[in-house]
Amino acid sequence: MSDTESNLLHLSEENELLLQQLHQVQEELEHYLQLNDAYARQHADLKRQLEATSFAPETVTFTQKLSDAIGLSNHVAKLALRNEIKASGLFDEKWYLEQYKDVAAEGCDPLDHFLQFGAKEMRNPGPGFDSHWYLTTYPDVAAKGINPLEHFICYGKSEGRQPCPESADAGKDPIALERQWLQQARDEQAQLARERAEQVETLSKALAKLEEEKSVLAGRHDEQAQLARERQGQVAELTQALAKLEEEKSVLVGRHDEQAQLARERQGQVAELTQALAKLEEEKSVLV
Repeated sequence: MSDTESNLLHLSEENELLLQQLHQVQEELEHYLQLNDAYARQHADLKRQLEATSFAPETVTFTQKLSDAIGLSNHVAKLALRNEIKASGLFDEKWYLEQYKDVAAEGCDPLDHFLQFGAKEMRNPGPGFDSHWYLTTYPDVAAKGINPLEHFICYGKSEGRQPCPESADAGKDPIALERQWLQQARDEQAQLARERAEQVETLSKALAKLEEEKSVLAGRHDEQAQLARERQGQVAELTQALAKLEEEKSVLVGRHDEQAQLARERQGQVAELTQALAKLEEEKSVLV
């Protein structure tokens, strides 16, 4: 075998090897591109999860819960008062609407009107109770600003107070009656103090429970903050991995271009050697 044929064979083998290497580099490049796409999707998913992790205040705040508890207690007390007034027989809805035409014209509930406006306007709930007389006769009640009918039902009746002048006992000693009222007022204050103490105890328990819930919510907030920090760390790591992949991708693209250029050069050399070999064969044929 001549040197030319040997060189040609060597170049062919080298060219084949370069083509194999070029194919391998292309496969590695495709693999890194797939990894790049997978990391990009994972990065986007973590970013969405991180954005979805919010630290907005709870929809129901600690103060709001306490306010709701107090509001519920007041609402229950109002319902109980309505039932007691209806059971007393002192509020006559039909009489109230006939007596006060303006209330009937408004079309509102007569008991609601009396509780919100009527008592303050010295209107009577029925023929058996005189609001103005009751407050005038019992100035201690008027000083407290309490609804006169409510006071009579809750305290006045048990204290021996009268709902209207017709039922008042005119034969009682005024001094003894005044002493009785004073004693009754003291008893009423003591009862009111006990009720307030019970309300304070109830609210204290509710406050303690809300404090526990607040502690639990604070713990959840800390867990969410820790989770957010971990997600941020993962996002940072993925960002670095993506940057590194981009660098490797750039290197592989450069190697791919160099391999392709080298393969083209070797193909040109093979073509030149093939032409030289053909020319030598022609010259050999002529010589023979």
